[in-house]
Amino acid sequence: MNKNKKNKTSNKSESIYQELVFLKYETAKRKLNKGIALYNSNPKAALDALRKAIKLCEKLDKSNINTSCLFGMGYAYALLGKHKEAIEQLNHILIIADKLNNNDMQAGVFNILSQCYSYIGEFHRAIDCENKFIIIAKKYRQVELKAISLNNLGKYHNCIGYYRIAINHLTKSLSLAQKIGNQECVASALSNLGDSYYHLGELQKSREYHQQSLAIEEKIGNHIGAALSSGGLANTHHELGQNHQAIDQFHKLLNVAHKMQHSQGKVNSLLGLGNVYFDLRDYEKAVNYYQNCLEIARKVEDAQGEADSLIGFANVYFARKEYKQAIYYNKQSLIILQKICDRKGLCIALGNLGSAHSSLGESKLRINYYQKSLTIAREIGDCIKQGKCLHNLGLILLSNNQLTEAEANLSEAIQIWENIRLELANDADKISIFETQSVTYTLLQKVLVSQNKILEALEISERGRTRALLELLAKRLATKPLGSIQELRLDEAIKPPNIDTIKHIAEVQKSTIVEYSIIDAENLYIWVIKPTGEIIFRQVYLEDETSLEEILLETHERIANSSWPDVAQPFAQQIYQYLIQPISDLLPTDPNESVIFVPQHRLFLIPFSALQNKATGKFLIEQHSIVTVASIMMLNLTHQQKERVKNLNLGVRKDFIDALVVGNPTMPIDPSQPPKPLKPLPHAEEEAKEIASLLNTEALIGNNALKLNILQQMPKARLIHLATHGILDITESSIPGAIALAPSDNDSGFLTSNEILDLDLNAELVVLSACDTGRGIITSDGVIGLSRCLFLAGVPSIILSLLKVQDSSTKLLMIEFYQHLHSGMNKAQALRQAMLALMQQYRNCPNRWAAFTLIGEAE
Repeated sequence: MNKNKKNKTSNKSESIYQELVFLKYETAKRKLNKGIALYNSNPKAALDALRKAIKLCEKLDKSNINTSCLFGMGYAYALLGKHKEAIEQLNHILIIADKLNNNDMQAGVFNILSQCYSYIGEFHRAIDCENKFIIIAKKYRQVELKAISLNNLGKYHNCIGYYRIAINHLTKSLSLAQKIGNQECVASALSNLGDSYYHLGELQKSREYHQQSLAIEEKIGNHIGAALSSGGLANTHHELGQNHQAIDQFHKLLNVAHKMQHSQGKVNSLLGLGNVYFDLRDYEKAVNYYQNCLEIARKVEDAQGEADSLIGFANVYFARKEYKQAIYYNKQSLIILQKICDRKGLCIALGNLGSAHSSLGESKLRINYYQKSLTIAREIGDCIKQGKCLHNLGLILLSNNQLTEAEANLSEAIQIWENIRLELANDADKISIFETQSVTYTLLQKVLVSQNKILEALEISERGRTRALLELLAKRLATKPLGSIQELRLDEAIKPPNIDTIKHIAEVQKSTIVEYSIIDAENLYIWVIKPTGEIIFRQVYLEDETSLEEILLETHERIANSSWPDVAQPFAQQIYQYLIQPISDLLPTDPNESVIFVPQHRLFLIPFSALQNKATGKFLIEQHSIVTVASIMMLNLTHQQKERVKNLNLGVRKDFIDALVVGNPTMPIDPSQPPKPLKPLPHAEEEAKEIASLLNTEALIGNNALKLNILQQMPKARLIHLATHGILDITESSIPGAIALAPSDNDSGFLTSNEILDLDLNAELVVLSACDTGRGIITSDGVIGLSRCLFLAGVPSIILSLLKVQDSSTKLLMIEFYQHLHSGMNKAQALRQAMLALMQQYRNCPNRWAAFTLIGEAE
């Protein structure tokens, strides 16, 4: 063959080959670009496209492939979760970019490398890459790139527990992103700021940032971003003790993560759900979520997710008292956490190891682990973890009888809890988070009593109840005209209580105050504060195998529903033996002198009037006039409420009415049996008419008791009496309870707790003559229900029921009450005499005469 012809053929073949290679490169590059472009809008399709592109790229000669295609491969590996392959690929490109002095390529590589390093837990390398990226962005005045990089720096510093540094970067990122209108970066920076403040214990700020982020992500259609913001909100709900809201938010994240094949979202949601179900003590569900999380984390090489899952397993084993297994899993997580320098995780794991070794009786080890955990918590500024470490140290020091040190640690923990609550604006948040913190107050009482610091223990007992209610009521009182002395009193009301104030309250009330504190299964503390200010302490040792809480619940059920001599009486006598017998010598001998009981937890369910002295057969109401209140400090504010309405009513405004009396309204639809209306109450109608006659007014009956009309009249009434059905199961804004009134076209007829909360009432007394009106959600802040809302609406004295009541006997009780009240007795005395009158007819049926209780002011 002609040599020239052969060369031409060879050159042509080479040309065709090069053209084919070029086409393959271009095809691969198009597929990579398509997959990358699709990722935010349709991750599932994007991942499919990227897998195909990678397969094609792997067949090409990488020595000749162009840099843009190589970069696309690295990015594709990262999006596919193959982070080690991505890092290898991107570092290869970085060498080429450095030789070519290609700043754009360098910037792109650093940006993706930082994400890959962060995902496998190498946060310091991630930060190093971002710092190099930001130098390039500054050099070329790329404001958008700088904003993105600062956001990433903030996120990575969050991961290793440098929250203040993170906030500094994120604030700058947010400002730049807002300036240039990059909404995606704005939303991400807000979400990361939410994470920072969450770890610092500033939960109000955390939620606000996540809510802002969520709103933007939803507006711009970033489903993954919106889901991750939901996850941030879920964490905040969880820390506040709002577990069911947390579950809803985590499921939102999980559903989106599954749909869009987003592994980080899956890990975050599964871990969060495991943590919530662990707190709910549903360990089987918790383990399932932790196992799923661990499998995904290992598959995608998410070191932090793996470590957090192992901590979850350790927590479950600890709860099941399998302490050696708990130690094993915590140590496994510790290895990973030390490698990735996750100080937040280290703090948790070390604290957990302290708890596990504590349960095994290894004193030196447990204190050492807790102290290390506390040191890290302080370094990273995580207030919540500091509080938990201090609490745990206090518990161990108490068990070692190191009481002074235990007191110091627990006191510091309480100060942290109170600072966290002070930052919260929402009443419901303060209530729910305190349920997660109240055990510290109980433990400190035990430490103080062990040192014979009885008065200090009473102060802590008071600090551990109704703090949210006091703050909210004080704020409401601040808006009402009380005179120049008001500001001083309000300031006292929201300060931590002290013994001088407690003594002063007893003197003002001219009553004996009895405060109970249930410490644990074996100990009940009782303080008696006499009208002179003298304080006496008694400790009751509970020897029953059944916990006091369970006995109280059973007592309530039996008094409410069972025959007296056979079933209920032994329980009422047993509770008398626990609550009254130890202090009987300290109570007033004159039955007309009020005894103010300050219950706690399930003691709120107990009708104290029906407690019976087994030796004498006498009921407590036969010996004493009884009042209950949620805390001693609450009396400080109910007294001010009483003075306010008393002074207001002395002027008798022209538009005021002496009494608003309602009985047997036209009934609304029964919420448990629609479309049937609730049963009418003919005796309630008779009750209302007789009481109205005593009070020189006209009772509102049937259709005249329209809810909308009642709502208008309630703020003008000096006394309010509602004889109708009470419904416990109707709930608005987490506040249960409603009163049945006559419905209208646009209204159901149910006067809910939430609607009462919005009223400005001026009545000296409200009587809810209906079933279960004194019940609700029992918390350390008191009972969340109708009573709380009436106090906040401005009422100083309330009579409500703790049981389901009989229509006929309630009528007799209430008529007797108003007759005695009209004769000049105070409210407590009048209610006592009414009960004694009915007792003559129904002595062995306390549910007919002991269901009602007076809360607040007796006078």
